Amino acid sequence: MEMEERQSTVSNPTNGSKPIPDIALKGDGGFLDPYIFDAEACAPAEERLYAGWISKGDLCVWIGREKHRKTNVVLQCAICMAVGRDFLNLRFAAPGPLKVVIVDYESKHGMLKGRYDAICAAMKLTKEEHGLLKKNLQIVKVREFSRDGKEFLHFPVKTDEDKKADKFWRKFADQYRADVYFFDPMRCLHGERENDSEIERLLTRLRQVFPKATVIVAHHMTKRDPKFAQKLIEDMRAWSDGARGSGAIKAHADAIICQELTIGKGSEIVHWGSFQRSDADIEPIPLVESDHQSFYFEVSVEVPEYLRSSYEVLRKAGGSFKNKTAAASTLQSKAEVSKATSYRHIDALVNGGVLVERDGSLVLNDKIEVLTQ
Repeated sequence: MEMEERQSTVSNPTNGSKPIPDIALKGDGGFLDPYIFDAEACAPAEERLYAGWISKGDLCVWIGREKHRKTNVVLQCAICMAVGRDFLNLRFAAPGPLKVVIVDYESKHGMLKGRYDAICAAMKLTKEEHGLLKKNLQIVKVREFSRDGKEFLHFPVKTDEDKKADKFWRKFADQYRADVYFFDPMRCLHGERENDSEIERLLTRLRQVFPKATVIVAHHMTKRDPKFAQKLIEDMRAWSDGARGSGAIKAHADAIICQELTIGKGSEIVHWGSFQRSDADIEPIPLVESDHQSFYFEVSVEVPEYLRSSYEVLRKAGGSFKNKTAAASTLQSKAEVSKATSYRHIDALVNGGVLVERDGSLVLNDKIEVLTQ
């Protein structure tokens, strides 16, 4: 499409009534017309991967401190996707098992093999599911690739300056096609500084190179004095401010997944939560390892402190409800909380496994402990 310069008749406030140059496009319509919001057009249906969590094409950042079991839970999530299973208490909603690629920059083969086998054993995968997993999950071992003297190029944030890297990643996206890509960790994915502007460019380029896939990038928190650090279970959004480039992440990510390891009752508890653009927040839920070195995390059926009063109201009301609306109405009338708060607490209790579906009703789990940490 050709460009032409024309003279605008609009007055220029800086030089009186002199005409100012304007740029017009020759042809039918403007070049942004396909992207102008049309209130009468039907919204395309989102293809959910997990109910209430992420969808096809989402860009997600999974943040947590080093050594906080992030890589283990990421691998568990990838395996669940590849065989079409629920993840934690999140219902698998995709049409079928997903093709998944993990680009693992740090794990050694032996360590990865041990975690992979242990998680599969803990999940009690069937023979059919083992076949699906072998077919659907590919893990790129970047550490071994580099050890063999080969260069695994950084993801190109500035393509005009690094055409070689751009060609490498375009080839990667073509040859290793997937529904979901995991990159772990972000600091190894690109070679730029991790400030807002550089991370903004990175996330924008990821959308361009993998436009139809869901992309999940594991990312580290900044180091803080533990005495003054915000806890995830206290305020998930404030806690996420501790991630490098958090401003750009919040502006561009469809979902921000948060994970933190804490020690309670003499054992390790991993708190996991997520906040996203299109759905209600998944308030932090406690996870525990199913067995020693199983590397498989299950939702710990415990009632965190901020939900105890709501739990008690539901328990005293009989603990069984027709649906979420009935349970939320009970909180509104008995606990005198707002409608928004009641539904948020019900969602948190469902995500945490405290409220479960049974025989068409929503009931309190009979294996509940009150979290006292």
